[in-house]
Amino acid sequence: MNGHSAIVKLLIKSCAKARDGDLEKLEMGQVNAVREMLRITDQESNTALHLAVKYDDVEMVKELLEHEDPDFQYSANKNQETPLYLAAKRGDTGMLSILLEISNSTGHGGPHGRTALHAAAMAGD
Repeated sequence: MNGHSAIVKLLIKSCAKARDGDLEKLEMGQVNAVREMLRITDQESNTALHLAVKYDDVEMVKELLEHEDPDFQYSANKNQETPLYLAAKRGDTGMLSILLEISNSTGHGGPHGRTALHAAAMAGD
């Protein structure tokens, strides 16, 4: 299952659309509005990034991270999995590289006290 990148881009663009008033305040408000939207979680506490990683949608991951604060710390979902942990669990070196390159999030936790390193070691080749 892959998401609809064009729809994600449209939603982000729509959320960031300028209204009126002071340009500098608007730009900051737009950035905050987009980041708020990106951080919303579903019933399983997944953000859009969790789902994009889970379903191996590289372009979606890049699009989402482009609009997020690189220092934002992604929390774990209800399964105690962070986006980094999900990529490691799948053994997806490409996805891990993207996450580590673009995001400074150190959230690497997983269930049962495991880390992304544990997940990668358990995934095997």
